[in-house]
Amino acid sequence: MTAHHGSTHRRTFFRRRGPLLFAGLAILMLVGARLALPSVIKRTVNARLNELPTHRAHIEGVGLREITRLEVRRGIVRYRDLEQTPPIDLALHNVSATVDGLAFGAASADDRLPARADLHAFAPGSGHLRLVATGDPAARPPVFEIAAELSESDLTAYSELVNARLGVDVSAGKLHISFEATAKDGRYEGYLKPLISGAQFEEPNEGLLSTLWAKIVNTMSEALTNDETRQMGTRVPFSGNFEENDVEAWPTFIALLQNAFGRALREGVDGQTEAASR
Repeated sequence: MTAHHGSTHRRTFFRRRGPLLFAGLAILMLVGARLALPSVIKRTVNARLNELPTHRAHIEGVGLREITRLEVRRGIVRYRDLEQTPPIDLALHNVSATVDGLAFGAASADDRLPARADLHAFAPGSGHLRLVATGDPAARPPVFEIAAELSESDLTAYSELVNARLGVDVSAGKLHISFEATAKDGRYEGYLKPLISGAQFEEPNEGLLSTLWAKIVNTMSEALTNDETRQMGTRVPFSGNFEENDVEAWPTFIALLQNAFGRALREGVDGQTEAASR
């Protein structure tokens, strides 16, 4: 009788308390997963990243809603267009990048954008690329500021690209590019400022037409070169709303003429963004 009464009491207890026990167990499992998952993700991702032969990256901290810091070391970024004649193959080497402040919804006390990216890389032609960007990863539409500069790159390293676009080879020259862009309230705007110094072009193939075209390109290049700075360049403004893009051709042409015959464009970013001063 006692055994039967004990069995009945246990069944009654589990009928009444069973849902609470399972709910408590589920809560414990969720809390345990919440605490353990970031560590599991970090170990798994870092193990996979270390398997990549030409890339080195490491994640230091992972949360369910944020990556506190992302690093890329000795990376390679390559652009290839094998359908062009000649084929185009350009790459950034020894890419080093850090990204901080990726917490979603993070706010800065001084209203600065919470996330920051800083990138350095060796560009084709022994050039150096520096890029600084700030933004809000949680913002929709995107909110960001970008400033980038490519300095003292040998123009001959881009000969295949120039050949594909202009039909001439590059035999000499230096390339300097500045870039800034901002995005806010669903719109973006910015500019691209390429400057070329000491450019010399030659015909890619033997023949009268090829030789004549190379001479025309060299003559135009010399005519559009500023006498003071000995640089040819322009400033290409652009703007849009993430659905429609607008690259302004007329201001680009005016800037080309102004650089050649008026006030020369200067190397470096214009300082339109806070990212440019960091």
